Amino acid sequence: MNVLVGHTGFVGNNLYRYGSFELGVNSGSVREAYGTKPDLCVYAGLRAEKYLANQQPEKDWQMIEQAKENIRMIKQQKLVLISTIDVFKSPVTYRILFVLPINFFLVFTAFFGEEYGWRYYFTPFLQQHFGKVKGVLLLGILWGLWHLPVNVFYYSPHTWLQSIVSQQITCIGMGIFFTYTYLKTNNIWVPVILHFLNNNLVVILNSGNAGAINNQLISWADVLLLLILNLVLFVPFILTKEFRGAEKYTGKTAD
Repeated sequence: MNVLVGHTGFVGNNLYRYGSFELGVNSGSVREAYGTKPDLCVYAGLRAEKYLANQQPEKDWQMIEQAKENIRMIKQQKLVLISTIDVFKSPVTYRILFVLPINFFLVFTAFFGEEYGWRYYFTPFLQQHFGKVKGVLLLGILWGLWHLPVNVFYYSPHTWLQSIVSQQITCIGMGIFFTYTYLKTNNIWVPVILHFLNNNLVVILNSGNAGAINNQLISWADVLLLLILNLVLFVPFILTKEFRGAEKYTGKTAD
């Protein structure tokens, strides 16, 4: 006999549907499994909201103790404990992820305008005059300098120099990647969407707190880490065929 605890949850429901279990119970009916002494008990009845461990530690501990008691009373021969872990510390993050596609249609004009200027118009101009590689590198530098006022007065007033250097690294690295996606697809909407996702990433990772980008304290160790990440993730795209061949940019049209 096999028993599944948590058969109505997201994970447990799929296990119960495709697995082989004679009995499925949840937190409301778990006592039905007490004393059944199954050959196998798969316990998927723990809560998925692991942030409760910090926000409501006593309640979280009570749930753990209840799970231990359930396991003891079922008296299974073999136990498989299935647990989950939250990537994000707040449920607000999941709501943001849910509305992100909708939000794009409300704010896309800002990202379209920036990408139309940098990628659609200015990139061909610079690459016509300086070549494909030098043109995209120069674009990244200018794009970074364009952010200079917010680096000094908003992002990181106390560590403004590190902020400026970080911005240069980011804009050069992402400038290469965004330009690659545009040249590869011949569609300006690809970098527009990527730009939107990048700018919203800080909000997602900070559980909806957009103010996290204000008054940052950036160390030189942070700058070095950012440099390494960009060298690994984005800079290699400059070696692709999109940046090779004729030095003169042949031109792309927006879709």
